[in-house]
Amino acid sequence: MKIMLTGAYGQLGSELQDILKQGMCREGAFPYQFCNAQIIAAGLKDLDITDRNKADRFLYEHKPDVLINCAAYTAVDKAEKEIEICMRVNRDGAMILAELCSKYQIKYVYPSSESVFGGEQKVPYNEKDLTNPQNIYGKSKLLGEKAVMTSNSDSLILRAGWLYGFHGKNFVKTIAQISKEKRTIKVVNDQFGNPTNADVFCLCLLKLLDADAKGIFHCADEGTVSRYTFAQEIINILGYQCFVEPCTTEEYPLPAPRAKYMGLDCGKIEAKLGITLRNWRIVLKDYIQSGRQKEVL
Repeated sequence: MKIMLTGAYGQLGSELQDILKQGMCREGAFPYQFCNAQIIAAGLKDLDITDRNKADRFLYEHKPDVLINCAAYTAVDKAEKEIEICMRVNRDGAMILAELCSKYQIKYVYPSSESVFGGEQKVPYNEKDLTNPQNIYGKSKLLGEKAVMTSNSDSLILRAGWLYGFHGKNFVKTIAQISKEKRTIKVVNDQFGNPTNADVFCLCLLKLLDADAKGIFHCADEGTVSRYTFAQEIINILGYQCFVEPCTTEEYPLPAPRAKYMGLDCGKIEAKLGITLRNWRIVLKDYIQSGRQKEVL
């Protein structure tokens, strides 16, 4: 089994590399066929996914069985000004790889985001609900999804919630750092979503590949929560003496608009894999304990 990872040194790509190399993850054993898999790790210096000719040659040369496209433009606020580059990576690059994977009969995986939704409803979104992204990043991911499914209907698209892991920047690591240094912090209490541990996300992705799944699935830890409550729980588990002051989105303006509600219904993936996703508080506690052992928190 040969697995190619584009964006291999970003947050998700690094997590997948760790798990595949270790042959296990904290959430449990993954499918046997991925044990001892050959990993083709491609960072931006190795492969520009927006260059069709170079991507074609790269795939032809390496001939992977699976391509997981972790290459993404994820700077949500910067994307409001860097529209062209965001679209080129998240939409055009995703489409190019999907087309080439169809050409070479490679299984293609496109990780996506809860940001494709607009926050109009107050119950978790399922895969059939209408999309309505509120910012450029969300629009680019949605256009990427549509381009992928049009170009390669056998592709697998897996939407995450608020993704966090041991690599790169994320909400948990940011809160852990600033709450260690400050006595009081402000966090918005009117934005709701699902924390999504990268270990959980990676395991579910591999299990879906083992089941030869295609189409769109949601993957997140169980339970929809506000950013404010999420931050409180992070600090409580860490044991820091930092007070979290709630504020509204309007009181904490950012360049990119955010949807107020982006909860994900993960019933489809649970039914497909015969699993029950664990509550976000339990997963977070395990993550923080492991993070302290690894000295990354």
